[in-house]
Amino acid sequence: MKKQAKKKACCSKNSCCCKSAKKKKTKKGFTLIEMMVVIIIIGILSAFIIMSVVGVRQKAQASRATAEMSQLKNIAELANAEGCSQLTVASVNGGAGIKLSCSGSLTKDYTTMQTSPSAATYTLLLDGNVKTITSTTGGVWTFSGEDCASTGCTLALSSSPVFTFTASNFTSGSYICQASGCSCTTSGGCTTF
Repeated sequence: MKKQAKKKACCSKNSCCCKSAKKKKTKKGFTLIEMMVVIIIIGILSAFIIMSVVGVRQKAQASRATAEMSQLKNIAELANAEGCSQLTVASVNGGAGIKLSCSGSLTKDYTTMQTSPSAATYTLLLDGNVKTITSTTGGVWTFSGEDCASTGCTLALSSSPVFTFTASNFTSGSYICQASGCSCTTSGGCTTF
């Protein structure tokens, strides 16, 4: 006969000699409220980042616009000082840019400038404001006025050339360059679009 294995008798349900039943493991996770708080915090941080990036882009475009108007003024003065009798502003790349060069007694290329930033309008008035070259909100350059063709205009240079180069659509004021100098029409303005 085979011996039967003895079963341990459990004294009682409250007794310490009985094996305790395995405890069920509870799964831990995030509550709905915790998830909503995290999402809200991420949203707020994203808004701050987006606003700062937009501000930086606008300030960069404003800096570009003021620098380009000042550069045009300096080129007009340099061409005049070098003995250039006519500063030619001609369309390049189908109006996506303009090329400034000297024609007449001196032949020299000065610079090529692209269209205005997407927020700005560039207006170049030549020869007593009778010739106008414009690029509006990043659009192609257009030419109009006395003796201007669809592809360009010229500025007659003399001991005192007459021109006005303007970048506008700033949040406050316009940036204007003339023979007398460059400045913003509003104190503290011309820094962003």
